[in-house]
Amino acid sequence: MTTTVYFEKNGGIDIELRGARKVLSLRKHIKIDPENLESVQLVSDMKKPKFY
Repeated sequence: MTTTVYFEKNGGIDIELRGARKVLSLRKHIKIDPENLESVQLVSDMKKPKFY
């Protein structure tokens, strides 16, 4: 499962879903407008779920 995040020039975020996340969410992209953002935080040391 991979997810790609694109930062748009206007400050928005476009998240491209792949794999099971795409199937479960029933969409390919999630777009977040800049006026709906409060803060963004990068978490790089996420643990895999136990069932993975």
